[in-house]
Amino acid sequence: MPIFARKRRRTGGRGLGAHHQFWAKKKRSGIDSEKTGNGGDTKSKKKRKCDKDVRTSVPKVLEVGAGCGLLGLVLSHLGAQVVLTEAAEAMQILTSNVDKKQNSMNLPPAASAQALKVDWTSEADIKSLYDTNPSLFDVIVGTDVIFNTTLVTPLLKLLHRVSHADTTVWLCMQQRCPDAHRMLIEEAPKYFELHDRSECLAAADGCSSAAELECFLFRLTCRKDVA
Repeated sequence: MPIFARKRRRTGGRGLGAHHQFWAKKKRSGIDSEKTGNGGDTKSKKKRKCDKDVRTSVPKVLEVGAGCGLLGLVLSHLGAQVVLTEAAEAMQILTSNVDKKQNSMNLPPAASAQALKVDWTSEADIKSLYDTNPSLFDVIVGTDVIFNTTLVTPLLKLLHRVSHADTTVWLCMQQRCPDAHRMLIEEAPKYFELHDRSECLAAADGCSSAAELECFLFRLTCRKDVA
């Protein structure tokens, strides 16, 4: 989590204000470059359309596998409306941290942080998340959430269900389980367009250790219709 959280912390220190400012800073950092096999930088018209910024003034963000809540709380401090989710066994620490930060942080206008129990395999939990966020999420983030083959498909189905056509999903991880990692790469394109941004992460300002730590960064865009 520290690498991804540190990258997010660098996306703006003045509050988000407008969502496009948040992503504009990320683009300037180099993390959003589209690399081709021959080393050139190209984007087709279709790519530009699919990779366009979400321009809502107050982004709605979902964090899956939030752990202690560091990343989600940083994003709320930057001005986002964040729902931080975890499994039941981790909710006590997460809820405590969210409550403490809500009381101690001077959040920007309209920003918020909410802790919610979401088991990726529980239809009741997913329905609760969906029902309480009917407008769906503009951005979804997760760090080190790929570690078990039995949870890859449930996670992808959850991401698909609570996203809209312009949602961007960022997943940052180390390869905890080779089979689960391979399964993510094979299964994700059924639900989204999958972009490997690992090299861009390592090249971004402040993230040079990502390569040494063998961190992967995947960007999922262009939500697909799934029967």
